[in-house]
Amino acid sequence: MENKIRVLQIGSGHFGQSWLDVVTGFPDTELAGVVDVEPEHLVGAQQRTGLAADRCYTDADQAFAEVQADLVLIVTPPTTHKTLALKALQAGFHVMLEKPLTQTYEEAVELLAASRESGKQVMVSQNYRWRPAIQTAKQLLASQAIGQVGYIEYSFRKAKHIGGWRERSPEIMLEDMSIHHFDIIRYLLEKEAERVHAESFRPAWSWFTGNPSTQVLIQFEHNVRVNYFASWVSRGKETTWNGDIRIVGEKGAVEIIDDRVRFTSADEPPESEGTEVALLAMPFTERAASLQDMVRAIRTGTPPLTSIEDNIHSFRLACAAIDSATSGTTVVL
Repeated sequence: MENKIRVLQIGSGHFGQSWLDVVTGFPDTELAGVVDVEPEHLVGAQQRTGLAADRCYTDADQAFAEVQADLVLIVTPPTTHKTLALKALQAGFHVMLEKPLTQTYEEAVELLAASRESGKQVMVSQNYRWRPAIQTAKQLLASQAIGQVGYIEYSFRKAKHIGGWRERSPEIMLEDMSIHHFDIIRYLLEKEAERVHAESFRPAWSWFTGNPSTQVLIQFEHNVRVNYFASWVSRGKETTWNGDIRIVGEKGAVEIIDDRVRFTSADEPPESEGTEVALLAMPFTERAASLQDMVRAIRTGTPPLTSIEDNIHSFRLACAAIDSATSGTTVVL
């Protein structure tokens, strides 16, 4: 049996706690240390994992110097991502980050350059790719079930009280949520965006101070069009976290609704509801599958699926949508 990958996790607050469960529960990793600027978070990490107090740090630099680890997992606010990732690379670690990659696109470009120089694996956990419905739709598209894709209709509807800094963010939907969906679109299409026009707004009843709703038109390579609408302050029936996705091609359509996948052939009558497709069985899903892919990358030296080289395109698309929404112009990538 190969040695376990030793993980130094930075950030053990609310979301970091769930990552601690992923790391300690995954068969090929072990928790080597935890860093958090809040001492009470470290106490919680010790109670949750049984980690010794001398492997818990409030200073990342000290942890980088003392902890014997292979991988640094960064679960902190985006404003800290670039600095922490650069220091981790300089200290000789592989790096895995929660999305978004960095705070700005310029920071992402800087981190990309550093990752290439380091020779280390750098990955963003885009866990939505590792869901059975998304993987099943991906398989259908790869088999050419609907032939050439012409357009995608995508909607996301939630009424979510998030709390904290997110409820004060000026473009919270595009900054924090839409990147998941943009990454799904890129993954399914295997194409890159060329033009983006976005508008964001704040409905009168919103509990967010910024804009929790957005509509985005995206033109991808080969003239594939995407019509995307998303809201954090929706009313009525909500979608799942994946959203409702309808992918239309020359031979039919693939739909992901309520995390169930249906295929409809172009030969079927318009009133047809198509055929439900059995979801792929996956040994790991979500963040555990992301971690599995990173472990594989470290052991084999081949890039993970959502490496920084790939993910910078999803991040660039999200940044372009924000630029378009704030400027009122169409952004050409």
